[in-house]
Amino acid sequence: MEMLTVTDLLQNATYDQIVLSICFAAVVVTGSMMHLSAHVGNMTRGKRLGSDERSQRLKLQTISENEAPIREKAA
Repeated sequence: MEMLTVTDLLQNATYDQIVLSICFAAVVVTGSMMHLSAHVGNMTRGKRLGSDERSQRLKLQTISENEAPIREKAA
């Protein structure tokens, strides 16, 4: 049984087959990057939010200040 090399496949492949294989490779690469990005984001999210309590308090204070005028306008 002969081993096929990449050059053999490229010489025998049509233009459409080459384009489809490149598109498939691009989808695999971008999907892998997205999967890795989601994992890294989930790992750092807890550290980033839990590390700075002052910023959490400021966010809650800002949210409550922004909601007060809306409630008064609705009433």
